[in-house]
Amino acid sequence: MSADSVLRMLLASLTFVLTAGLYAFFYAFGRLKGSFFWELFSFVFALMMMLSGFFLVSCPAFTLFWKFLLIFSIFSYLIIPKAMLWVVKKIHQREEEGRLKTLK
Repeated sequence: MSADSVLRMLLASLTFVLTAGLYAFFYAFGRLKGSFFWELFSFVFALMMMLSGFFLVSCPAFTLFWKFLLIFSIFSYLIIPKAMLWVVKKIHQREEEGRLKTLK
């Protein structure tokens, strides 16, 4: 493996992690603000995350186990922001219901 290919893998890894975080941030920001634009903007980062993730999967340096793990993480990162936002909303909904019960 040449130094050039290692550098490309490192850049793809950095891009994968960075764009996954930006996707989660802008998705949550758009949902909390109620802005379709920010939610749509987050999918740009999701696409970049998927592209860099599939670039990593195509690297011959990884074994089959790591390739499956990368594919699993790509789809997990797509689901995690939506799932966590759902969990947070449910927690706040239960807290609000509990607060209303104590006021009655």
